[in-house]
Amino acid sequence: IIYSLGGGLGGKATSLKEDLLKAVPVFFFIALALVILDSQLELFPGEYFILGALFGFLIEIIIPFNLAYSWLLGGGAMGFYGSIVGIPGKGKRNTKRTLLEWMGTWLLSLMVIFIFVIIGAIIGDTLYKASL
Repeated sequence: IIYSLGGGLGGKATSLKEDLLKAVPVFFFIALALVILDSQLELFPGEYFILGALFGFLIEIIIPFNLAYSWLLGGGAMGFYGSIVGIPGKGKRNTKRTLLEWMGTWLLSLMVIFIFVIIGAIIGDTLYKASL
């Protein structure tokens, strides 16, 4: 759907094959990073959505400097990235943290997710180049 609307890879995808081979590893590595973070930091279910949404805002609005869309706080990007890794009904976790602990957890998580996304992007680009 995204490719058909001209939005694949920020509008730069030349084919559906390129869009899928480059984008799917990135989303896989976002989810993988969150699973690893959960095993270490005991994220509560809503944090999956929140961290995915924050990362979507970072990757779609802040990094490419698309400030024209920031008035909606990333709207579609935040909803899409958040829902792609959201895990409803995962179970209760201990959510008694101070504000500073929440901010530290989220900052660390965003850095780890960013590193994993770079790895996913490299793998996706390699897969696409190998398929040519």
